[in-house]
Amino acid sequence: MKNDLIEDLYANKEVNYFSLERKIFKDAVVGNGLKILDIGCGTGILGAYFKESQDATVYGVEISPNAYKE
Repeated sequence: MKNDLIEDLYANKEVNYFSLERKIFKDAVVGNGLKILDIGCGTGILGAYFKESQDATVYGVEISPNAYKE
């Protein structure tokens, strides 16, 4: 994927796109001490939720540099 396409998609995203917590995942992933790989983690808000609420170890991967700068 070309970087200019990624930046264009980022520029035209909804305001809260990268910070959505995705309730469906919060309800589906249950357990303490899990190891989670969050692909397309955006700002990392979902990973932070799992770290705090379930003592999970979370690894995040994000392709858009502007997303993880937020």
